[in-house]
Amino acid sequence: MAEQALLDREDPEDAARYRLVLSGTIGVCLLIFAFGSALQSAVLDIGGKNIPVWHRLFANFVALALIVPGAWMLPIRTMSWRMRVPSLALLLIVGITARIGVERALGIHADGKLLPVPADTLPAAVAGIIGIIFGVAQAGYQDRLTQQARANARHALVAASALEALRAEERRVRREVADGLHGTLQQQLVLLSTRLRHTIDSLPPAEPSSATTAADLTWVKDELDRLRERDVRDMSRMLYPSGLDLGLSQASRMMLQRIPASIQVSARIDESVIAADDHSTGGIPFDLRLLATRVLEEGVANALKHGAANRLGVLLRVDEGDVLHIVVDDDGVGTSPSATESGLRLLRERLREHGGGLNLDSGPLGGLRLSADLPLTFGPEVPIGLSVST
Repeated sequence: MAEQALLDREDPEDAARYRLVLSGTIGVCLLIFAFGSALQSAVLDIGGKNIPVWHRLFANFVALALIVPGAWMLPIRTMSWRMRVPSLALLLIVGITARIGVERALGIHADGKLLPVPADTLPAAVAGIIGIIFGVAQAGYQDRLTQQARANARHALVAASALEALRAEERRVRREVADGLHGTLQQQLVLLSTRLRHTIDSLPPAEPSSATTAADLTWVKDELDRLRERDVRDMSRMLYPSGLDLGLSQASRMMLQRIPASIQVSARIDESVIAADDHSTGGIPFDLRLLATRVLEEGVANALKHGAANRLGVLLRVDEGDVLHIVVDDDGVGTSPSATESGLRLLRERLREHGGGLNLDSGPLGGLRLSADLPLTFGPEVPIGLSVST
């Protein structure tokens, strides 16, 4: 995958970031020392020579100008500690030596005495060592944070890829089982029903026992037909709702079209749903489409089965926060809490896993209102599984 290759390759910005933090930290420490030591020497008039402040500042800045660029240019990040320590020590020695030379050139130590040189140089060396230690520590810390963030991104990408593969496998299994129920199993049931009909037709009509046998076989044939027309098809749709590959709006319309014509249905699928489920931009993930379809099916089933509703109002829309809102209103007589909760408990748990929720209250049509909220961009998706209608 292209994303994986980008994560695996060494980011050239890492080395630059390391050098920036290292040289920047050393520079800040030495800058503080440069001003502090120069002002202190001027105030205390060390040596009694009344040396101008800018002389000492210039000497300090010469050392800073050598050490900081040197820390930037040296490949400290890729060096072993055996090489880091002497390299940084040599860099510090070069800077301090240059500082001493400038001080002598400016007459700060023009008397040629060596005693003031070590006493004046020792604080500079300590400041340089502290700056280097802080710089290496801070750069290493920032580098570890960067590498940890990259490792976390790599792990998240692997997890997302595995989850996508799991979802793809779930879709494949659902489709195969649904196609098997709709095709092979229904075909076998049709053949059995046809065979029973021929057997019934071949029984002698004059014998009493034949009439009893024919009645029993007719009952079995009718049950097989009901099983094929109702249970098998419903199970197939439950595994893989019709139109789900075409998007949530199409799957919702196809589900609502199965409602008996005697039920008045007012459905509004907002343009925001179509825009959010645009396949050219990725669309709504399969799991969320399936869950939303389950919620809509459950709301309609409860209204018709328990509420004896004659009128339904359905609304699907997506707000600016990428939250899908599903509303099902009915004019029914309501349902008992036990009957409702037994069918909605699983859906409520599934919605909660995705950061959503489900409520059941009185609605404007005189019956109940089922309202559900489903964030379309909430965390990792979880395989939905099956829901159970009441």
